[in-house]
Amino acid sequence: MKPLPTIVLSWLLLSSPQLWAAPTEAAMPATTAAGSEQKLTADTPSATSAGTRFVAPVEWTLRRSGTAVVLEAPEKGSFVALVDIQGKDADAAVAAAWKAYDPKLKWPVKLAVDRPAKDGWDQIRDYQYEVSANEERGVFVRALRKGTQWTLVILNTANAVDEKRGSQIGKILDRLLPKGYERESFAGRKAHVLDATRVAALKEFIETARLKLDVPGVAVGIVQGGKVVFADGFGVREMGKPDKVDADTLFMIASNTKALTTLMLARQVEQGKFTWNTPVTSL
Repeated sequence: MKPLPTIVLSWLLLSSPQLWAAPTEAAMPATTAAGSEQKLTADTPSATSAGTRFVAPVEWTLRRSGTAVVLEAPEKGSFVALVDIQGKDADAAVAAAWKAYDPKLKWPVKLAVDRPAKDGWDQIRDYQYEVSANEERGVFVRALRKGTQWTLVILNTANAVDEKRGSQIGKILDRLLPKGYERESFAGRKAHVLDATRVAALKEFIETARLKLDVPGVAVGIVQGGKVVFADGFGVREMGKPDKVDADTLFMIASNTKALTTLMLARQVEQGKFTWNTPVTSL
């Protein structure tokens, strides 16, 4: 079985600031009629039959069938399906969603994991499926419950589409919100100045989150007004060993280096040292 696509893995593991503002219910356009098909010419806020809100990406095709909304990638044969189900538990809801989406598809579950509830959902459970390497695709389901209503997200996508359409798939997943729920927005608000009380609350929050999410260790640094106002570590460097994390502990930060490198390049462009179109060989 191939590893989870990068965009899905990031979605599962990270709780990062939202990159896109969530569409409000007032901004919802009229939903596409059942049985109809619509090729989207722009990112389109929409909703499932139960009112779960999402954004359908530009160039994708949106189809509705009963309680299912199926989004197909422009390359064809890769799908993100959103299915509304009333079920007694996550497993039953997932089984019902597969029947509604395509009862002929059957892959064994490799892993099922409960995730911390957030964004207004009462329960979140993820399913990863065992797929033959010859199929060259990934299959994943996320079950989200609000009250007694479940919304199931079925990802059934070719590996190549994962790579090409990862940001669009991420946009679908990131903006799934239950009916009536609005994310908190900090737009237009003035940030508080960190004082001893707020630093103490921040430290408590970090340690609580670290323990709840089973993170061995984390280092945090905060710059405010051009000065480092907080730098400390929490937890240990390695499970089973006593060495503590501090502000100078080195971490393997994987693809975060790409964003940091791009930021440094942007600063150089801003300073007029070269442009985004300057050939690397000329430097």
